Amino acid sequence: MTVVAGVDFGTLSVRVSLVDSELGLIASALGEYPLHRTPS
Repeated sequence: MTVVAGVDFGTLSVRVSLVDSELGLIASALGEYPLHRTPS
C-alpha cells in the first residue's frame, strides 16, 4: 500500500488529496485564505 498526498495552492485556497495505490481516493480537504493585495 502506497499513499500519496497531492497539494494544490491556488489564489484563494489550498486543496489536499490523499490517494492510496489500492483503494484510490482516501480523503480530500480544502482550506481557504484571504487575498492580501497592495494597491498599485
